[in-house]
Amino acid sequence: MKRASCACGQLSISLVGEPRYVLACHCRECQKATGSLFGVSTYWSKESVSGITGESTQFTRRTDSGGTLTHHFCSTCGGRVYRYASFYPAGIGVAYGGFDTTDLPRPTDEYWTQRRHDRCGFTYPIVQHVGDD
Repeated sequence: MKRASCACGQLSISLVGEPRYVLACHCRECQKATGSLFGVSTYWSKESVSGITGESTQFTRRTDSGGTLTHHFCSTCGGRVYRYASFYPAGIGVAYGGFDTTDLPRPTDEYWTQRRHDRCGFTYPIVQHVGDD
């Protein structure tokens, strides 16, 4: 079982198995949401969720491709823990950095590479997508 939580630990999610996708995103929204050069998310089937504890506040935003992401974040510390994405209605996204473990698979794809910062790159082969294609 794998567990991810916010900074204060009030909101957490537990999952079984392995993520279906691990993606890096360079869109401006992910950069702003993480305060970093890019965001990394794991996407799991909804059946992988064994429990969600704590109180979340949600924020839904439009994506650059016209879809939606509904982020669930901690009402105490503001840490984003999980999200529902219109591009993967059968699943749930969980912030990579929120996991208690370090044995997750590395990202296999990166999106919105035209917005990638010049000094940012992966040191291994990875599939690159200019937009969300």
